Amino acid sequence: GADLLLMLFTSGTPGSPKGVQVPIKALASFEAYMRFGLDMREDDMYWNMADPGWAYGLYYNLIGPLLIGKSTLFFNAAFSPAEFFRVMSKYRVTNFASAPTAYRALRAAGDKVARQFPYYLRVASSAGEPLNPELMEWSKKIWGISIHDHFGQTELGMAANNHHLEGLKTELKPGSMGPSMPGLRMTVVDEAGNELAPGVEGQFAVDTHNSPLFWFGGYYNDEKRTQERFIGNGRYYIATSRGKVDNRRTR
Repeated sequence: GADLLLMLFTSGTPGSPKGVQVPIKALASFEAYMRFGLDMREDDMYWNMADPGWAYGLYYNLIGPLLIGKSTLFFNAAFSPAEFFRVMSKYRVTNFASAPTAYRALRAAGDKVARQFPYYLRVASSAGEPLNPELMEWSKKIWGISIHDHFGQTELGMAANNHHLEGLKTELKPGSMGPSMPGLRMTVVDEAGNELAPGVEGQFAVDTHNSPLFWFGGYYNDEKRTQERFIGNGRYYIATSRGKVDNRRTR
C-alpha cells in the first residue's frame, strides 16, 4: 500500500513545486469519494469537467472511474456555455462535477442559453475553491438541484464534503464544505496543535491518528517541507486552509 502509485507536482505557495507522492493505498480514499461524496451509481452518466492535469481531474475524472469500473465523459474543446449545455443534454449527464469558475461562467451566460435544452442531472458537485451561495440558487432554478460544495487538496484527495450518498447527506449550509469524509477525521487546531472549540477559527487539519484513509506520504526529496505540514507531535496534518467547526460539521 505504501508503494508509489504516481507523483503529482503542486505549485504550492510559496516556493518551488513540490512532488506529492501518491501511494497505492490512496486508491481506497479515491473510491470513498466516488461512492460517498459523488454517490456514483451504475446507471449514472458521469462528467467531471476538471482537467486531469490537476488533482481533482486526475484523481476523480481519470483514476476514480477506472478504479470502480465506471465510464466517464471527456469533451476536448474550448469552454463555451452553449456547447456545455448541449453536451450535457445530448449525453444525458446525471452526475456532474466541476469548479466554481465553470459554474459562474455558465450562470453569466444567462438563463436563455441554459434553458434551450432538457437536462437529466441527478447530482452536481463543486471543488477547487469555495462555492458562491448564489450558484446554489442558480442551479436549483435551472436544474432543480443544489450544487454540493466539496473540499480537497492534492496531498489529501477529497476530505470534507456535502456528501450526495443517502445516509451521509446533511442539510446544505451556504459557506460550509460539509462534514468529514468517512475514513478521515477533519478538525480545526491552533498553531500548537490543540483542537479548538466549535465556532473558533483556526487551521484546518487531519487528525491522522483517527483517519485510516489519510495517505499523504511526504514530498519527494523534501523532508523539511514535509515536516512543516505536521504539528502536535506529528498527529495533525495541516491542510493550509483556515476554517471553524460548528455543532454539526467542519466548515
